[in-house]
Amino acid sequence: MTTDHIDPQAVADLAAGLAWDPPDPGEWEFDSSHQSEPMTATARELAPPAFKAGFQAAFALFGLPLSHVEMRFVNGYGYMSVFVHGAPRKGNGKPPPGILVKLLSRLPPSARRRIRTAQAAIDSDTAMAEIDRWDELRPKWIVRCLELQDIDVTTCTDQQLADHVRRTAALFVDGFRTHFELISQAMPVGEYLVRTQNWGIDPRTAAKAAFHGVRTTAEARERLDALAAALGDAEVADLDEIRGHSDAASGALDEYLRYHGTWLLADDVHNATFSEHPNAVFRSVQQHRGGAFDEREEIEAALEACRSAVDPAEHAALDTATARAQRAHAALDDNSGLLAAWPGGLVHRAQAEASKRLAERGILGAPDDVWTLAPDEIAGLLEGSPTPTAEEVHQRVVLRAAQATLTPPPHLGSPPSPPPDAVLFPEPVAHYVGAIGAFLAAKFGGHDGSGLGIGDRAATGRAVVALTPGDALARIEPGDVLVTAYTTPAFNVIMPVLGGVVTTTGGPNSHTAVVARELGIPAILGVSDALDRIPDGAMVTLDPVKATATVNP
Repeated sequence: MTTDHIDPQAVADLAAGLAWDPPDPGEWEFDSSHQSEPMTATARELAPPAFKAGFQAAFALFGLPLSHVEMRFVNGYGYMSVFVHGAPRKGNGKPPPGILVKLLSRLPPSARRRIRTAQAAIDSDTAMAEIDRWDELRPKWIVRCLELQDIDVTTCTDQQLADHVRRTAALFVDGFRTHFELISQAMPVGEYLVRTQNWGIDPRTAAKAAFHGVRTTAEARERLDALAAALGDAEVADLDEIRGHSDAASGALDEYLRYHGTWLLADDVHNATFSEHPNAVFRSVQQHRGGAFDEREEIEAALEACRSAVDPAEHAALDTATARAQRAHAALDDNSGLLAAWPGGLVHRAQAEASKRLAERGILGAPDDVWTLAPDEIAGLLEGSPTPTAEEVHQRVVLRAAQATLTPPPHLGSPPSPPPDAVLFPEPVAHYVGAIGAFLAAKFGGHDGSGLGIGDRAATGRAVVALTPGDALARIEPGDVLVTAYTTPAFNVIMPVLGGVVTTTGGPNSHTAVVARELGIPAILGVSDALDRIPDGAMVTLDPVKATATVNP
């Protein structure tokens, strides 16, 4: 964010007066796994209704006793809260008594309908049907993204660009909502976690057996294979040399970037796209040419360890649960990129072009100021609307800069309370409550905040504390230890050169865990004080067996 046109004292004065008032008396949790700075106006306007609608549809599909999840913003930072189906919002922070949960989940007509819905979902295997639905939707979604991507925004008239800004925003909403509708695909993953736990299988072994990652989609690997074949053994130093090698290499690179270059490198639309970081693109090509850590033997060993831990009579059930979890996990990983990262990149491209034009006209003090405007406001200014004025935009820029100096509290409103135990609910509702709970714990961390180790070898390296992929790309050297809040697919081009990684969030099925297992690098997840305790540039030793990250003297 450009700040040289902002008065630092005005920023400090405004920040001093900002308060952390909860959206309502309920429990609100800061979404630390997807944001490290105030969100853009586009995200604040478009994400919450799509977020709510997606979860509402997914929960209803399985008869869960939840209505939806809401996201609301306080000082530019997103907080989430779960709304219980048919229950009023209360602010005492205490979970309802078990007997009340049992009665409310069985007696009201709406609760009985949810029980019937859950049973029907089990009988018809709705979870796998949702994966089939994504398989059908996927090629149509790619066509929609390409249709907007093929528009050259630099040659659009102002009116055409305004229309494009609105169309990309609509695509973003549709993708975001659909992504959270497809949280239903998490059910086979959660079912697998519950069953392996009940069988007494070590959670890390179970995760290695089912959630081995792929850093790129099958199509991406095929396109990189074609590029590698075109280059042969040629030594190239950058993308220009790849293009200059041959028409075949240049065409293969263009094909790769056509389907992956416009993806965002982070979670909000102000962040750069993959193509805007040519060094990252080149690194991804070179890493693919050099091969990757082969984890097939480790996966086979983990699968065999799982089978040896259960009675032979259960082997068929274990194999089925594992296969379902593998397919579901792959679908979840796939749709998150196509439904979120690609539309977000298209929004970024459209609004970045608008920012140049509006800055030239003096409406924006700097191009980055556009991220304080909602899509309809950007489109309106391109069409000649007199509002918001340059002064109003500047006030928003100062506010966002003030918000960026704040540290969001982890919770607002009522004190956090544990969710009701799945056994309190009637079967089959309890089946899905347990599954979604197990999935979320494995994804975001169900441990005590002291650390979860991935891998079996220790490593020592220079700590690079970086909250965004762009910052990490600029400073990471081979063998460094990345220290960050969380990782996303945007970090994939960085992780193969790391000596290790430490995050403040994440569980055994988080992105960091999956990719670290695939690459064979040690990781310590969920170290809640890592960003405060590990200085940038310090030497740090990771021991995944002990789950420790130690700063060396």
